[in-house]
Amino acid sequence: MPGPFPGMDPYLEEKALWPGVHQAFMTFVWGTLNERLPERYVANLNERLYIDEPNRSIIPDAAVYERSSPGGRGWGNPGGGASSAGVAVLDEPWVLETPLEPIREGFIEILPAREPARVVTVIELLSPSNKASGTTGREAYLAKQDEILKSPAHLIEIDLLRSGEHTVAAPRDALARRGIYDYLVSLNRSTRRIRFEVWARTIRDRLPRIAVPLLDEDPDLVLDLQPMLDRCYDLGAYARRIDYGNDPVPPLTRADAEWVDLLLRERGLRK
Repeated sequence: MPGPFPGMDPYLEEKALWPGVHQAFMTFVWGTLNERLPERYVANLNERLYIDEPNRSIIPDAAVYERSSPGGRGWGNPGGGASSAGVAVLDEPWVLETPLEPIREGFIEILPAREPARVVTVIELLSPSNKASGTTGREAYLAKQDEILKSPAHLIEIDLLRSGEHTVAAPRDALARRGIYDYLVSLNRSTRRIRFEVWARTIRDRLPRIAVPLLDEDPDLVLDLQPMLDRCYDLGAYARRIDYGNDPVPPLTRADAEWVDLLLRERGLRK
């Protein structure tokens, strides 16, 4: 069964849930495209791999010192600069660990079935690392975005995350002049790079039916994103995993928080 929201469920943006949402959503889009594309095309589910380096500062909660002799300044004495033997005592450092974490992000390419090296359309679903300023994930995504925009391929970007930097290729200032939104789908056709087709939605709106462009001689395919999310919510058992008694992260505006509270109470998910 679908989730309680008419469109995107803001609780699915939670960091621990999003990787599963991302993978399932793109898998359902991939399968739907291959069911509906003309026979001369195929959708390929591909993967981008990069290494993330999340820094963690490790500061000890307690230190163990060897007791010095009376009047002496022994090892580990916070005020001592040298031992009785004249050996310098190391000032305690902060230890920073930067484990190398491989991050995998799926994206979809639509190809002519007989020409696998020719990319017609690329479909991206943004992840939190793509929208986090100064991260490897953002740099990798923007480099890929630039590469596609310089190629003959169409680009579709789906942003279902309210937090983070503006990342889709459609200009932020132009979007802000058109209205308020929480989620975006941006389409840039290779035949007219200065033009963007954007489907903007709030948490109160159903996800859109979007155009998926093919080669010039073929009409666009219409792709309904809402059933993809509904299947993801259902098969991922998110109804059992989400505590709707808490507020979503990032926080909502006051007006949206009141709307969400009423919606969840009507559905029996909040007291």
